[in-house]
Amino acid sequence: MKVSKEHQEWIKQYAKSHNLTEEAALNKLIGDVRETQESERVSLQQQIIERLPNLNLEQMREIRQRVEQFLSDVISRFVRSN
Repeated sequence: MKVSKEHQEWIKQYAKSHNLTEEAALNKLIGDVRETQESERVSLQQQIIERLPNLNLEQMREIRQRVEQFLSDVISRFVRSN
């Protein structure tokens, strides 16, 4: 993974402050991002279910597809930026 000079320095500082190797720090950060994204996805899904109880199945599928596409786009942009 290509990491900018600025991010490399930040990762070094993060690793040092958490007593980790740079590789372990990077893996921890990636894991944290994935957990956060999954938590946000579940939370958004729950909000949709709670707030839109009168939608029919087709409308719910369309919402799910749009949310999944949005999250896919966000993840792609994150991966490309790192």
